[in-house]
Amino acid sequence: AVVSTQSTGKVITDIIEQGMDLQVSVLGQDFQDVPPCFNDFKDKHSDKIKQWGRLDSREDYLNFLQTGTVVVSTALHEFFGVSMLEATAAGCYPLCPNRL
Repeated sequence: AVVSTQSTGKVITDIIEQGMDLQVSVLGQDFQDVPPCFNDFKDKHSDKIKQWGRLDSREDYLNFLQTGTVVVSTALHEFFGVSMLEATAAGCYPLCPNRL
């Protein structure tokens, strides 16, 4: 999927700065080229991060999804959206742009 992390990061940062108490998890593999907004977010809001990066196993991943409330897609385009479907099946409310 092609992602728009900058706009999603801004929305989450705005919500935090308005005083909403939330925890953020970014799940998945780590890449060498990380968008600057990811590093900025980690530096400024480390106290709000519950999980960052890949989990040890698929079972851990699926169990972790059950601890969430909302799943946010940063994709500009997805062919199928498996991660959104997995999170929704685990009970998370999907939040994604109309284009998906």
